[in-house]
Amino acid sequence: MRGVELSVPKVAMVLAGLAVIAGLGAWAYASSVLEGRLAAVRNEAREIGYARGGRLPTQAEVEAAVQASALAHEVTLEGLTAHPHDEEGLGGIGHLAPQLGATLQGRRRVYEIRATATTHRLLWTLTEPIEVDLSLRSSVSVRPGGGSSVRPRIEAPGASTDVHGGLSPEEWDVRVAE
Repeated sequence: MRGVELSVPKVAMVLAGLAVIAGLGAWAYASSVLEGRLAAVRNEAREIGYARGGRLPTQAEVEAAVQASALAHEVTLEGLTAHPHDEEGLGGIGHLAPQLGATLQGRRRVYEIRATATTHRLLWTLTEPIEVDLSLRSSVSVRPGGGSSVRPRIEAPGASTDVHGGLSPEEWDVRVAE
């Protein structure tokens, strides 16, 4: 049997193959990190809450919070705006719980957050738009004549509404011994 002879072309081909594999691995890693950074900024923008004292945040406060999130995740934002406008309705909860939607009415402030985000990792750069709508309830009230449809009904005194079924009819009349 003959041994494998090393020659310059064979070594070059092996090194080129290893370089391609390393490059693809680095690209996959960088792409994952870059996408994760932008996703984190979008998610944190959706989670901005009420300002101090429970009041609605100002446009400047929302923009500052988004900018701070971007800075923390090594993302550069260009053209950041957070245009607020008011809308009638309860938002998504009214669709998820129709009884609440029929019983309650409200207003909410929607901040349309828009920016162009750029982030870098290794040799790669990712630039994508950030488009997030942040919705915060500004008021909720009971509709006239619709206040009783959401209240739970208890069918017997002492009956439990937990998953274990509560008290049986035989247990309702149990008296404490004196």
